[in-house]
Amino acid sequence: MWYSKSMKNSITLRDIARELGISAVTVSKALSDKEGVGKDLKQRIRTRAEEMGYRKNLLASDLRGQSGHNIGLLVRQGGQNAQSLEHEISRRLLEEGYYSVIEVIKPDQAGSLLLESSKVDGVLVIGAQKPAFINTILQSGEPCVLVDFFYDAEHLDSVIGDNLYGGYALTKHLISLGHQDVGFVGNPHLDDQTMDRYLGYCKAINEFGFCSDLQWVYQDTDDYGQDKEPQILEDGPSAYVCSHSKSAYKYIGALKKAGFEIPSDRSIASFEDDVFSTLCVPPLTVFSLDYQEMALTAAQAIIRKIGDPSYHFGRKTIGGRLVARESTTKLKKSLVKEINRFG
Repeated sequence: MWYSKSMKNSITLRDIARELGISAVTVSKALSDKEGVGKDLKQRIRTRAEEMGYRKNLLASDLRGQSGHNIGLLVRQGGQNAQSLEHEISRRLLEEGYYSVIEVIKPDQAGSLLLESSKVDGVLVIGAQKPAFINTILQSGEPCVLVDFFYDAEHLDSVIGDNLYGGYALTKHLISLGHQDVGFVGNPHLDDQTMDRYLGYCKAINEFGFCSDLQWVYQDTDDYGQDKEPQILEDGPSAYVCSHSKSAYKYIGALKKAGFEIPSDRSIASFEDDVFSTLCVPPLTVFSLDYQEMALTAAQAIIRKIGDPSYHFGRKTIGGRLVARESTTKLKKSLVKEINRFG
């Protein structure tokens, strides 16, 4: 097969493996000169990699020296989207010949057993963690990237979703349907992710000239992440923005039990297009963050940081899109003139 210069710049271990009809793991072992691959096959792999333009990656591998090609995934216990991100990141890393070593971090955990007992080349911290835990990671000196949250330290790199815009987009969607009284379901004090979603909600409410009523902020968890029962008021808001689809699912059930029809009596919109959103009846309007792109970006970032300790990118924000479904509709018997203060 002929490869152009631009194609060479994007050659991966999987591309080489596909050319030779072998696994990406075998290619990784051969290029890092590890045991488990015969001498002749190893030479054939290295030669083909050179021909396909993999020289830069080979250099980075040499710079890593005795790399075990193991990357630690430190996953927040019970974290929203943590499992799907963990799975997608592991897949992306394996395509590049890296193995994922996973540890689930409990809320009160101060350190990582993985870092204490195992050798990893770098770590991805998935889901918000307490400052004491982050400081432990920093003290380890391992290359690190935070995923789905950020920490107030300039030298810490992170890959996050555009939660603020998502909260704004969901709220603006409901306002465009005539809803002036829009509630927010979520605990802004739980983590940065929920706080940003709440701030996006507030931005839309204020931009359209409405007042944000604090009594219409319904906390779905306490400050430790433990679920709270839905709060349903007879004279409550006509629409809700939920910070997570699990909360949307629970609120739809509670509203129906209280005698409300969805969406004719109450409209519901939420973040996350996941398992809970698929359980919602009617189908849930969502702001779907691009978690595949987030996983790919995080995987590429940690591999580059392992090869080049001086590499630093700050924060990378991954977008998403609003998907309107049957859980939201125009407010009955109401024609609302939208007042957009900012044109």
